[in-house]
Amino acid sequence: MSNNVIRVIRKKQLFNKKRNILIYSDNDELIASIANGESKMVPIDININYIYLKIDWIKSKRITINNLGNKKLFIETNIKDKLIYISIIFNIISMVLIFLKFYILSVTFAFFSFSPFLYYFFINNSDLFKIEYK
Repeated sequence: MSNNVIRVIRKKQLFNKKRNILIYSDNDELIASIANGESKMVPIDININYIYLKIDWIKSKRITINNLGNKKLFIETNIKDKLIYISIIFNIISMVLIFLKFYILSVTFAFFSFSPFLYYFFINNSDLFKIEYK
């Protein structure tokens, strides 16, 4: 019996473009799957207290259903598209430095090109999702 319905809007982003964000209930039951740039009305059972989002092994913080009311739930990842472009530039610089035989500098640039992603995926993965109520 689904008494509550929330509108979930996922902003269009380059990062995780091909991955769906999965919405789970407090009893770990899959409620919905949201594709990149998709907007969907999601029925929520009245017995569910909170939901959480998931991509691969990364889970969001709990989202309490009672606080939503008639608001819309906007979802995006905290890794911005600019960060992807900066990472690509660092990788290109690293390859040029290898070609010029500056190996230590190339390793440094290669490390810095992946460090923002490593931070989100392994250290602080609960903050990967940016969730707004409007």
